[in-house]
Amino acid sequence: MSVVRLEGDCLGGGSGCVEIRKAERFALFLYDGYRNPVSIEYGIDSMRVGDHVVSVGQKCRVRVVEHLFSALYAMKLFCVRIDVHGEEIPFFDGSSSEFVRALRELPSDDLSGIRTTRRIEIDHGSSSISYTPVPADELVVEMYLKHPYIGEEQMILNINADSYRKEIAPARTFVFTTEDDPRLRNIPPYGVGITEKGIYSETPLRFENEPVRHKIQDLLGDLHVIGRPLRGKIRGENTSHSLNLAFARILISTMKECNG
Repeated sequence: MSVVRLEGDCLGGGSGCVEIRKAERFALFLYDGYRNPVSIEYGIDSMRVGDHVVSVGQKCRVRVVEHLFSALYAMKLFCVRIDVHGEEIPFFDGSSSEFVRALRELPSDDLSGIRTTRRIEIDHGSSSISYTPVPADELVVEMYLKHPYIGEEQMILNINADSYRKEIAPARTFVFTTEDDPRLRNIPPYGVGITEKGIYSETPLRFENEPVRHKIQDLLGDLHVIGRPLRGKIRGENTSHSLNLAFARILISTMKECNG
């Protein structure tokens, strides 16, 4: 059985390792000083957001799962076993490119897409996300990001493994901040800092609208919890992990009602 193994630096410091292999159903195990692996509960009720990162689990938690789960979603890998050594998934450069490169060794799941006939919409002030059913067997994401430091960015993309790899996976995480942020004095090899005066990163932006592309990356990572590829059209504006997961919760509830 093919096993994908990735090692790298973690966002919280130190290094981490994750192993991924095909399985009959999704399973997540944590090795963190335990003699035996701890099975981590994975479902919408076990997802948490803190310090702008996503973790999963109840008593024991695995942190910074969003970029790996995003790549899993895009590559239709829902039936996998993931073994995590340490409390965090490696962060690499703040994008999902490393995960995509490694996961190409695993065959995609033969899963049909799911959709609901209901329109869903959530508004939280300047942030919103909506879902509209479409007859085509596809997921289209229309994402907008508005902020005084960058103006307005937008991206519309039909999501599939190839478009994700080229257009979304390389986009790094970012933060809007101020010039006195100490992180800007020693830019790490991951992430982008954006202030009123400029953009700070170890390397130039990979896309002119890299931040809004990363918003799509985060959205797909948060949607992995629904367990199958979603079909329809999503429109998001100034989305966040919290908003994405609230949206995923409504989707899951709606699917249960439709199938109940």
